[in-house]
Amino acid sequence: MSPSTPVRRTNLRSGNMKRDTPSACGGVIHFSDHVPLTEIQKTHINLRPNRTVQRKKKGESVKQLVVLDGQPHAVCPETEKLIYKTFMVVTSGFRKDTIASGENPYLCNKKCPFCTAMITRWPRVEDRWELMSARLDECQRNGIWFEYLTISGNGEPSLVPVEELAYLKQVFDQKLHLFGYRRFQTGGAIFFIDRVFDLFGREFTFEITRLSVDDEEDMMGLVYKGNYTQTDAFKSAKVVFNIVLLKDNVRDVLSIIDRYVERFGDILAGLNLKILNINTFDESEVKNPQSQWILRNGLLKAEGDQVVRTMDQTFCRLEENFDPFLDRYVWNGPALPSGRQIPITLYARRAKYGLANVVYYGGDLVDYQLQPIRVPTSQERERIFAMAAEETL
Repeated sequence: MSPSTPVRRTNLRSGNMKRDTPSACGGVIHFSDHVPLTEIQKTHINLRPNRTVQRKKKGESVKQLVVLDGQPHAVCPETEKLIYKTFMVVTSGFRKDTIASGENPYLCNKKCPFCTAMITRWPRVEDRWELMSARLDECQRNGIWFEYLTISGNGEPSLVPVEELAYLKQVFDQKLHLFGYRRFQTGGAIFFIDRVFDLFGREFTFEITRLSVDDEEDMMGLVYKGNYTQTDAFKSAKVVFNIVLLKDNVRDVLSIIDRYVERFGDILAGLNLKILNINTFDESEVKNPQSQWILRNGLLKAEGDQVVRTMDQTFCRLEENFDPFLDRYVWNGPALPSGRQIPITLYARRAKYGLANVVYYGGDLVDYQLQPIRVPTSQERERIFAMAAEETL
């Protein structure tokens, strides 16, 4: 798509619109900032009187939110599955060479000033890929289905030895029924590594974080060499961009979205508006340079409401209400000339970070605090789906 290709926004500020009223979620959820769900409903979920909301299409499954003993669960009553956002495979990613104190210990092609791996410093582990199949079987036995699989890492996952990645790909190919689709997080290095791109390029969506739609600005800001957007591999890929929200760009969020769609529309699968995490372990621990950079430059989660208001005034919600389990808002974004609309997601950072994620790290299934994942017992599952059935009556 050429830079001059027009972008069409869904205009919600005129015409006869029907008012929609959000349904109750069946309980009170307390978030990390101690705001109960009832207050979030009052502030965020009530829809504007001049807006429309997309409805379920024929043949689609309905996702319901059920609150059991204060814990939210996303479920699909039709399939009797617990819905999680992603199965996140985090490669250990440590460099094998000796490095000076304070240097980045991870294999990566970038030096992002807000690097999450440098903030959290997860311990060095053996990846133990031989346990991957058994861990996925564990998820299946517990009735879990994931919106998508994510291959990620402390560093750049495409720099993992290709033989290991090929093994993982083989395992994931045998478990396709567990995922809606599959993602590969990359800093762009994969588009220069033919053997790795050939493994994933046709079947995976590539998730890339950017500071700017402009290549030179992005390369300078995230400190990397090699313009991956000019490679044939990138031009043949499906891509989701994480647009980093900053104090100095948030007022221009609509024009920034337009620029991404104008430039990358043909290969764009979606856009995420990214609120950076100060520290996924402990938000009071901010002495490191990366957290300090975020505090100086990043849009903080408490300021996310202004983005929601801007988006609601321009785009139609793809998901009717704020989702407190998946912790997100989703809109139908600009339309391409083909008529396809680009979905835009904002993760609000109101829930415990990674609440809807299952992380594979070093052979274990953990959360982002590296604590063992607790899935509902069989008795709890029965109660959850009984509550879901009652709400549909």
